[in-house]
Amino acid sequence: MNLFNIEQELVDIFNELEDNGGELTPELEEKLKILEGDFKEKLSAYVNVVNKYKSDIDACKKEKSRIDLIKKTKENVIERLNKAMLFAVENFGDTGKSGNKVVDLPTCKLYTKQTTSYDYNLGTINQILECFVDWLAGLWNNDMTDPTAADGFTGEVVTNVINRFYKSKFPEDAAKLKEQYGELFTESDLDNIIVKVEGSFPLTAIAKAENWDFMNTYLNHQSDALTPTNISATPNKDMIKTMLKNHIINKYTTECKNNSLIIK
Repeated sequence: MNLFNIEQELVDIFNELEDNGGELTPELEEKLKILEGDFKEKLSAYVNVVNKYKSDIDACKKEKSRIDLIKKTKENVIERLNKAMLFAVENFGDTGKSGNKVVDLPTCKLYTKQTTSYDYNLGTINQILECFVDWLAGLWNNDMTDPTAADGFTGEVVTNVINRFYKSKFPEDAAKLKEQYGELFTESDLDNIIVKVEGSFPLTAIAKAENWDFMNTYLNHQSDALTPTNISATPNKDMIKTMLKNHIINKYTTECKNNSLIIK
């Protein structure tokens, strides 16, 4: 069998594979087996088919990019038109029962709807975490992190320490918070920051005596899903939203009211 015939046979096989959804039947598998007598010819044919499929994949990627660009362009047009319509409805629409703006058209109804979003200042949250870690590092360096010492670290104590460190490390930001809220962070502010501590080690390294305290910490806190070393902080969004709805201030979250346009 010459190379052209082998290639054509392979193309037929791969077409059948595509028709089968990629399922390789025993019959097709038998046809694909490389026999000793024509293995070089078949290898060459395989290479040609692979290269053809790579070329097809590149063409698909380019076509996808072209379609994605068309999609993005149309989305941008829709966004601009929606903004223009929202402006018109807000300024020239009738006032509805709920105080929103409404415009009745022959084929549809346009009205505004107020939505609430929340802007979490991750910069401030990370500053708080930095203060917290610096404090703990100082305790660690002075052998003051044993469990009996930790018993005295109430929420009030931690809050006072964080505020002291914050004023020292970030004086300008501390002054702005004091001016805006009349105080720095409260225990409630700190309670709504979720701290995640995690790490990864070679398995055998954890078993070494100098590293056993990491595994010991994990075993002592399995219910808290605690694993040591990298540390990060995120806002407790659900709790903060509830607080703001109840008019309780949170010093690293801003509640934003926005109007959106509904077409019905």
